Amino acid sequence: MSKNYSWLVKFQKFLLVALLVPLLAVFTANRVYAQGATLELNKTIKPVPNECNVYEVTLSATGQKVDHPIETILVMDVSGSMDDEIGDDPNDPMYYAKDAAREFVNKMFNSKNNPTGKNKVGVVIYGNTGRTKQVLSSNKQTVLDAIFPSVIPQGT
Repeated sequence: MSKNYSWLVKFQKFLLVALLVPLLAVFTANRVYAQGATLELNKTIKPVPNECNVYEVTLSATGQKVDHPIETILVMDVSGSMDDEIGDDPNDPMYYAKDAAREFVNKMFNSKNNPTGKNKVGVVIYGNTGRTKQVLSSNKQTVLDAIFPSVIPQGT
């Protein structure tokens, strides 16, 4: 007695098309459209020579000039792992996170990127729990002060 499993094959093909293809499209998209502007996303991943399971990930985004205020929340990991050592590097991950955050804030409030003078940045931190460190603010120094006080790791 032979059973017909053609319905199972059809169902598997349906799952592949209905679930996998849209997810693949989302994760491989390199163009985002928001509020009439286009944002081009580029990513590269390269293995670090002579390192096991270590990769260099580069992300970049370029887009059209936006002539309206931008409001962004900067989310920072302040867990205990941010104090971990990085091989022979004298700096810990928190040093690099803060350096990147400073660069981001400086760019957000640069007059070229802030033509209206009304861009706002907020800061949320998380470790064991999350909390708002700085509500949205158009004051660059206020945002930088929220990032640069001594951060006490929360033990994760």
